[in-house]
Amino acid sequence: SNQSSLNHVIGGMDDVVSDLVNVITESLRCQKSPLSVASGILVTGSVGSGKSFLVSQVLKYLDVPTLFVRSASVVQANIGESERYLRSVFSFADQNPQCVIAFDDLDVLVPTLSNV
Repeated sequence: SNQSSLNHVIGGMDDVVSDLVNVITESLRCQKSPLSVASGILVTGSVGSGKSFLVSQVLKYLDVPTLFVRSASVVQANIGESERYLRSVFSFADQNPQCVIAFDDLDVLVPTLSNV
């Protein structure tokens, strides 16, 4: 598929889509480097603005192994469940060196300063 079809699916966000495709592609390219490169992308916006949809569509377009982590899944009621879940997430990354792990709703994991 081409990027114009991706822009058609997302609609009206051509520049954002293009930037996100470029940033993720560059980040994955840098992972192949013998140098240790830490990388991450933080997509911000108000609730309901389409961040998760945007990221999921771009990653589908790039056809890269992806694991979407719903932050509420990390915060488990049972002792040890959160740790087991996170181990499985990073095990996926070990098995798929050219992958993306997308954490959704990070605010669930990190309280705001006003709530501290």
